[in-house]
Amino acid sequence: MERITTIELPEIPQPLIDQANQLYLEFRKPGLNLIQTLERIYSYLDGFGKYVATFATCQKGCNYCCHYDVQITSFEAEYIYLKTGIPHNPETPHSFNNEKPCPFLAPSGQCGIYQFRPMVCRTFHAVGDPKNCAPGKDQLQYGSPQSGFGNPIYKNLVHWVHFQTMQVGGHCKDIRDFFPDRR
Repeated sequence: MERITTIELPEIPQPLIDQANQLYLEFRKPGLNLIQTLERIYSYLDGFGKYVATFATCQKGCNYCCHYDVQITSFEAEYIYLKTGIPHNPETPHSFNNEKPCPFLAPSGQCGIYQFRPMVCRTFHAVGDPKNCAPGKDQLQYGSPQSGFGNPIYKNLVHWVHFQTMQVGGHCKDIRDFFPDRR
């Protein structure tokens, strides 16, 4: 079987580009509330997801990506804590190649914090056969760091979150490091 390395994607609709440009302007406002801005970014990404759904093959209930390392920032971990009340530990060391699923993956296969999920969970999408997301398979990805984040809008928003995190002395590590397995 030949591996697909590129796919022709539809152009990003102009209204989504305009909304992103408006969001970028908000980043310049003095006295910016970072949590409210992160919520605006997440809301925008949820709307952008409707465009991505026109070519992504992800489906509700599929959770292969919840078994990979899920890199989030300490800023996002704090957001999850503020919105859910689930305590986090920002002091744990950074782990790699985790074998356990995301601590928020419910036994039903659904995300337990879907409304408050981090950026990587909002931007990462499979573009090929969903079966290729299984461990050991090779899946064409959209929105991942390996794919250049899929588009310049995703890339800009991810970089903004990472920059804000660095400004307050934060860091990026796996979600399991912030939120140990609660099962």
